[in-house]
Amino acid sequence: MPKFFFGEVIKKSSAKTVKVRIDQMVYSRTLRQKIKRSTNLLTHDPEEKCDVGDFIKVRHSGYKNISKRKAHVLEHIIRKYDGSRGRQFEAMWQAARSMPITESEEGVVEAVEVSPPEEAVVTEQKQ
Repeated sequence: MPKFFFGEVIKKSSAKTVKVRIDQMVYSRTLRQKIKRSTNLLTHDPEEKCDVGDFIKVRHSGYKNISKRKAHVLEHIIRKYDGSRGRQFEAMWQAARSMPITESEEGVVEAVEVSPPEEAVVTEQKQ
């Protein structure tokens, strides 16, 4: 199981809890094509910074779960929701994957925020 996941906040459940949808592409051998699958995770948001529509990075809490169904913690917000959808998510995925991660002296993993590269921004072409 990977340590980090990237996903979109789909619901603010209760105090310090958000529901995050993790999308992934899976190849089906019977259909011989890629299928989009999604998983919903309850994530701990200790400072209640997330809003619905934000694109975030979550990590597994470690040895012990936070509650019965909550086992993931908000790492940081990659992009706040600005009201637009569509091809913008492809640029966010590329920016999130290329974000450098540093490790501090105590062993805590910290993400260094970097602006997305210019070629990652997708523009719509008029036909």
